Amino acid sequence: MALIGRKSSQISDLFNKAVEMQKASLALHLGIQVNNKLINAYQEVMNMAI
Repeated sequence: MALIGRKSSQISDLFNKAVEMQKASLALHLGIQVNNKLINAYQEVMNMAI
């Protein structure tokens, strides 16, 4: 019975790690997109005629 509980715990830990990895991946992609938007906005401002 203890073996089943341990296996269940390992599966739960693996699932939680997969979820955390997805969260980290989403956060990274969001950061990259924000960075790209800021760079594009900066470039547009720099290309404006005065």
